[in-house]
Amino acid sequence: MPHCKRTDVVVALANTPLQPDKILLFHKTLSHTLTTDRGTVAVLFGLLLLPVLGVIGLSVDVMRLHQTRSDLYFALETAMQAGLRARTAQESTAKMRSYFETNWLASGHELPQDNTLQISIAPNEQNTLLIGKASYTLPTLFMQLFGHSSVTLGAHIEIKLHPR
Repeated sequence: MPHCKRTDVVVALANTPLQPDKILLFHKTLSHTLTTDRGTVAVLFGLLLLPVLGVIGLSVDVMRLHQTRSDLYFALETAMQAGLRARTAQESTAKMRSYFETNWLASGHELPQDNTLQISIAPNEQNTLLIGKASYTLPTLFMQLFGHSSVTLGAHIEIKLHPR
């Protein structure tokens, strides 16, 4: 039997009616293609590339979420402590807002113009606790590919107040 290339088999099969010897040649070529391991590294690389990139992207987003949450807690706690040292309620509110914004900006974040950053600091009804709450909606980078365009982070701190 003469040596045929794969392209010859395809052209021969396309141009002529099926003959038993051509079917046998096609079967041999197909079985050789399926049993050879040439190119398997390229196929495996292609199949594993997307999951590996997804894991790397997820780890970047998780790192950003963790750092932003830590910055949110730090800015809120610092603002609450600054407000405790104020003499009046108005001075306390102004100081807390100023300290929060200063620490938030110092940690590399911007003050958003929309409602993605919300802060609430107030005493409880018995005036025994100062309760601080902050939430921030952080846009994601890589998790957008999987349908999560943003994640909302929250911080909640309570400081026990002592009568003066």
